[in-house]
Amino acid sequence: MRKEIADKLVSALRSGEYSQTTGRLRDGDSYCCLGVLCDIAVKEGVIQPWELVKVSYGYRYGFNVPVVESEGETYNESSVLPYEVRIWAGMKHANGSYDNVYSSETESLSSDNDNGASFYEISYTIERLYDEL
Repeated sequence: MRKEIADKLVSALRSGEYSQTTGRLRDGDSYCCLGVLCDIAVKEGVIQPWELVKVSYGYRYGFNVPVVESEGETYNESSVLPYEVRIWAGMKHANGSYDNVYSSETESLSSDNDNGASFYEISYTIERLYDEL
């Protein structure tokens, strides 16, 4: 991840401006950590503003871009980073994957978020591992 984008994301996650949600980029006025990154991208004109997009079971906030394939799996842009945001941020994976130095498993910012890590805890991971993201 590009250092200057990592710094902006860390600052936003620690700002108290965003409330946290899980399982999607945005749910009303709440965001996952990657949704915060998307919101920064929207504010900087990288992508179009949030809108309600149709998913298999209704509508939720996301981006009007096609579903893409990444690493052999199909994702909807209401759950992981849109391609444009990932490229702008310099991220290797749409879910923020990184190697866990304490185990042999790969983890991700999205799984950290969905498994109960606070925005502050996630911001610390980003500070330490931005060059791996």
